[in-house]
Amino acid sequence: MPFFSIIIPTYNSSAKLKNALESVLCQTFQDFEVLIMDDGSTDDTETVVAGFNDSRIIYEWDTNSGGPARPRNRGIKKALAEWICFLDADDSWTSEKLKICFNLINDSVDFMYHDLQITGQPSSFLRSKVLKGKKLTNPIFKDLLINGNVISNSSVVVRKSILIKIDGIDESINMVASEDYNAWIRISFITNKFFYIPHILGYYTFHSSGISKKDMSLSMYAASKDFLHKLKGNELKQYKALLSYVQGSHLYTLNLLNPAIPKFYKSIKGGIGCIKVKSLFMLASIYLNSKTYR
Repeated sequence: MPFFSIIIPTYNSSAKLKNALESVLCQTFQDFEVLIMDDGSTDDTETVVAGFNDSRIIYEWDTNSGGPARPRNRGIKKALAEWICFLDADDSWTSEKLKICFNLINDSVDFMYHDLQITGQPSSFLRSKVLKGKKLTNPIFKDLLINGNVISNSSVVVRKSILIKIDGIDESINMVASEDYNAWIRISFITNKFFYIPHILGYYTFHSSGISKKDMSLSMYAASKDFLHKLKGNELKQYKALLSYVQGSHLYTLNLLNPAIPKFYKSIKGGIGCIKVKSLFMLASIYLNSKTYR
């Protein structure tokens, strides 16, 4: 039985999937299986996978579901290992990722995650080069609701038994792009044994088209709305401030500066800490760099 089961959902991403698979097969820790759950690809994905000729790779095709949740759930059900790793088809890992995670596993850990280097992103002082996580504070669900999702999907290593207990990833269409966020929140009600590794152990591929077209606040709200009754007073204000910041950032990427400004002001009014600072920074950027406000 393998120690890790690595689940890779994919859809028409054969070239990127090849890079992801190479990063897995080059791991210094080699006790794993790879479950490639194809969500209805019509390209040469199956041929690319077959070219690796490795018995640890399991490939399965199914009709398209419109999001990564169903193929991830298929992988969870098939996984033989106690520990499951998630990896998106267009991301990759450093060669030491599995070894480092293996060495950190103990009875005090049910869920671990780490930082990812962002690749393919246009240079800008506004854009971070790293998807940074952070150590979550108890109660973890409140930290996730108030401060947002700081856990990158392609960094997660989690016990299969935990995923079974939450009945897998929610496959609702309105939650696409935030289904992982929803899963982390639900997991936090089962265990508080979350462990953050403050190191870059992988690479996240930047997608300009996806970011420019999608307002992430919509799927974030869908992923979190069932837990809002757990928040009180200022906590709920902080949650709303987070959503306003996400809405404002989306409008900013579309260069819709006029409607973005009140979103950032709303976020400043209700937010604290980094969300407030980020909103102030975005407002300063608008006023300093837009001719409209000079």
